[in-house]
Amino acid sequence: MKSDGSLACWGWNTSGQSTPPVGTFTQVSASWYYTCGLTSDGSIACWGLSLGTPPVETFTQVSAGYGHTCGLKSDGSLTCWGDNSYGQSTPPSGTFTQVSAGYSHTCAVKTDGTLACWGDDGFGQATPPAGTFTQVSGGGYHSCGVKADGTLACWGYNYYGQAIPPAGTFTQVGAGSSHNCGVKASGRVVC
Repeated sequence: MKSDGSLACWGWNTSGQSTPPVGTFTQVSASWYYTCGLTSDGSIACWGLSLGTPPVETFTQVSAGYGHTCGLKSDGSLTCWGDNSYGQSTPPSGTFTQVSAGYSHTCAVKTDGTLACWGDDGFGQATPPAGTFTQVSGGGYHSCGVKADGTLACWGYNYYGQAIPPAGTFTQVGAGSSHNCGVKASGRVVC
């Protein structure tokens, strides 16, 4: 996202996922075959492979998963659309502060700081640990979150060590297909 709110995308573009629309945005989330952005008026625009039309609502965040998308509405509730073969597009009721769509599961931070995850749980990726969190990220078959004390917790598939986070305090974590990257409290990025 550029400083003027416009978007620049690059890379693989077989479905048009790297050709953003004209407009101003406050957030963007890229997936495999499509990309979604939160426009400056709070609506969601998606481009690339169509997963259906985003609901006409006012949102504060959007997260594009492999085949589904979830949005955090201005009232704190969630709505998701797209593939629902594992229930990943059927969020629980309640209010949330952040959402992250993974490969075939989704996780979100509740307003009390606890986590809710749903969808495919074949490797435990939708079974979050107890505790309070400030941020969560759904990956391929694993998930990671920043705990209230700044340490990381990861759970789910661990073949490549992606569910064993490094020590230290973090402000953000991003879970990829089989790896993770985080921003340490010092501002340094580690993967």
